[in-house]
Amino acid sequence: MFAPLLLLALALSVNSAAVTKECQLSAGDIQCLVKLQKAGEQLDELDVDNTEDLKPFQESCKAMMPCINVLKCAGEDSKESIDLITGLCKFIDFIIGPFSACGEKLEKANSKCYEDWDPIINDDENKKPTQAEVCKSFVGEKECVKKGIIATCGQKEWDVMKANLVNLNKDVTKCNL
Repeated sequence: MFAPLLLLALALSVNSAAVTKECQLSAGDIQCLVKLQKAGEQLDELDVDNTEDLKPFQESCKAMMPCINVLKCAGEDSKESIDLITGLCKFIDFIIGPFSACGEKLEKANSKCYEDWDPIINDDENKKPTQAEVCKSFVGEKECVKKGIIATCGQKEWDVMKANLVNLNKDVTKCNL
């Protein structure tokens, strides 16, 4: 629920009366904002351990990447949102691409931890997640996702996953990864 509101607020904050030509909204830019809203709506429904579920979001990412310049017109306030969007899109590309073989192994092992894993924190707009919630979301209960990836796919695969998790949320750097 929060993600679509975040993207809509960001879209509305774009200064259409900006002096520079790059920041004046065109019809194409409005279409970009619609794409951003669509991606935000899909965000709440993502299941990271289901590749088929991720593919529509990956397509939305590809469609909206050219829209990032429109978001830059919202000023410094938009930087966090731009980082979130690009980090999330890169993370989804990683899960569907390089990590897919490991993901399949984890699914075949019927890992309850991996099945329940949801690294995408859907922030309540009135409450920022605690550091403990961030860490639990990214490494699983008692670090079960971390341990499962290392045991099933190896330390190298975990190291690549860790780098992608850090790109997704900078607060992860404070976790025991």
